Amino acid sequence: MAGYDIKVEPNDDTLKAIAQLLNADKESIQAQGAAKVQLLAKQHCNFVLDKGLQFIPVLIGLLEAELSEARTAAAAALAALAIEPAGREILRREGCIRPLVLQLEEGIHSTAAEQAVVAIMSLAACEINKDAIREAEGIPALVRLMHEATGQSAPTAAAAAIQPLQLPKAAALQGTGAGGSQPHRNTWQTRHCINRPAAASAAGALMNLQLNPLNRTAMEEAGIVNVLERILAAGYDNILTQRAKFMLTWLNMEVDQTDFNPRPTKTFDDIMKEHNLKLDDGLEGRSSFDRKLPLRPVLDIMWRQSSGLGRHGGKPKFKPSVPKQAQKTAHRTY
Repeated sequence: MAGYDIKVEPNDDTLKAIAQLLNADKESIQAQGAAKVQLLAKQHCNFVLDKGLQFIPVLIGLLEAELSEARTAAAAALAALAIEPAGREILRREGCIRPLVLQLEEGIHSTAAEQAVVAIMSLAACEINKDAIREAEGIPALVRLMHEATGQSAPTAAAAAIQPLQLPKAAALQGTGAGGSQPHRNTWQTRHCINRPAAASAAGALMNLQLNPLNRTAMEEAGIVNVLERILAAGYDNILTQRAKFMLTWLNMEVDQTDFNPRPTKTFDDIMKEHNLKLDDGLEGRSSFDRKLPLRPVLDIMWRQSSGLGRHGGKPKFKPSVPKQAQKTAHRTY
């Protein structure tokens, strides 16, 4: 397909060439156009979001293509656009979340699902998208991907919550016999699945989503705690295991988005304006530096100054009014 090779530069010629590829009749050629969108978005994402919005509906439509290569390229292009906060908003408005969630049904070994879950992980960083992903039934789909990482077929949400814990390592310790080779095959399967990038990306997406209280409830209903315990008990040291540890900790602590929001400190002037108060004569002389400090330090400074101490509690800034001779004789008794 040498005739379709184009330079990925942020200009109108590039956009025209990409449009020609995406509008082709063959899915294999459309996949090349999606790949060019991904490459352009990685280098000039804001340019694509500004000049190439017409490509997004085509990419979403390619998620339903029969050719796996086309679905993978489309999901990868959408993932590249979701890196930018503006892209996350646009993609949600264009309706890409539900098609991406449906792509996860292909399973942990699908390259299309692997790219789709990367896109969902980036989309989940937006506060509004956290609700949209839950409403699109993305949480059960993500939990099922993580469950596949344990080397077992994906159960239903109810089954995942009540299924007894059976670890490959424990099975490997059982005696051999007629089915003696099966435990070793299960252990290899678990190691192969638990290192799949899709599983780690699914965990990353759920980490973003669990900052929403409603999402935490949905995750627990989908059996996330049971899945996380399986991953940790498997004993592999990888990014999926690390994220599983964080998620269990956060679920136990019930961490949400408000715990990460900065808490502004009100200044003295803010308090005065809030209560419609005016400074009296004793406070009008304070320096502008003091007036911009938080309220408690300002009160401390005022107390120290009124007590004859310096700003930092050092020597008095003014001399006592009692004469020195009176100070020297004040302790005498007659």
